[in-house]
Amino acid sequence: KMEQFFKKLKEEKLKLGKLFGDVVLSTGKKVSGEIFMGSLLGALGRAVFEKVSQGEMPNEKEFKEIKDIFIAALS
Repeated sequence: KMEQFFKKLKEEKLKLGKLFGDVVLSTGKKVSGEIFMGSLLGALGRAVFEKVSQGEMPNEKEFKEIKDIFIAALS
């Protein structure tokens, strides 16, 4: 089941990456949408995993903080 989950996640990341196309970071460097989405999904996954491992659920504030970090990278 885990293998199927990660395969589906990879497929979705590829689709979203194509949708975004190249992303220009605040440094002026271009990265592919696939790399950008992988980083975003990784950050969200780590936040959820960290909270769940502590017996808690992530809250909206934490997700908004991650969003702000990624927005700042693009500004």
